Amino acid sequence: MTNYQELLNIQLLHEYYTDGKFSQVNIQPDTATQQWMKQLGIRFLQQDNVARLVAPDSINLQEISSETPALQLRFECVANDPLFVNFTDIPIDSPGTLTYSKDAKEESNVNAPIALLGEFEPSGGQVQISAAINIALADLKQAQATLPIVYTVPFKARSTSWRYYVISQDEHLLLQLKNQQGELWNAPTSTMLPDGSKAQLFDSGAVLFPFQENSPVHLSLFDSAKKMVLIDRLPNASPQSLQYPKPNDGTQEVYSQVYVYL
Repeated sequence: MTNYQELLNIQLLHEYYTDGKFSQVNIQPDTATQQWMKQLGIRFLQQDNVARLVAPDSINLQEISSETPALQLRFECVANDPLFVNFTDIPIDSPGTLTYSKDAKEESNVNAPIALLGEFEPSGGQVQISAAINIALADLKQAQATLPIVYTVPFKARSTSWRYYVISQDEHLLLQLKNQQGELWNAPTSTMLPDGSKAQLFDSGAVLFPFQENSPVHLSLFDSAKKMVLIDRLPNASPQSLQYPKPNDGTQEVYSQVYVYL
């Protein structure tokens, strides 16, 4: 019976998710990596946000890495959530792939996870791959006793300014927006919506908020004249609310918008 050992362990993390685990993704070795694995009897396993390579105990990593020192193992990731691009900190108006790899200057420490560094690579057209993970075979030239080598892939959440459009029958309401600490946002400005409705706009401006699965931001809307709370907890901006530059629409920045009706 063949006994197996775990060679490496890849953990996908994302700031957006409450538990920090990026489980909404399919990870797949590319063709060259699959061929290399098949030749050596290595297996690829994925469960939730963790991918593993397991190999027969008989494999000698020192020998294998010496035979093919330039080989790069590549694992391609496709996010299952169609809003991945919205809540992930990558260019919104340019298709491409987040490619994660190890910093060549960094010394490997097999006693602690190695955080891979991500770099966005634009492409000329639409792409299916959300991210790619490159691991040099030379990085696996560790002593067998130190296995598995653990890699973490940290995805960052997108942060945007938030804009609240408050639509009310009473145009003379004196509105205030406060956070949980009682700090006021800037006074609203009057604006016109595309459908001709008038609204009061609260804009966080230079203050940016990250998208989070369960955002802790607590904002309340007040009637300052009557000194009363109109809405104790406003809805937080979600990835669906993201607005970004589109051809010929005059939009110059990325922001999130929320409509509030009184």
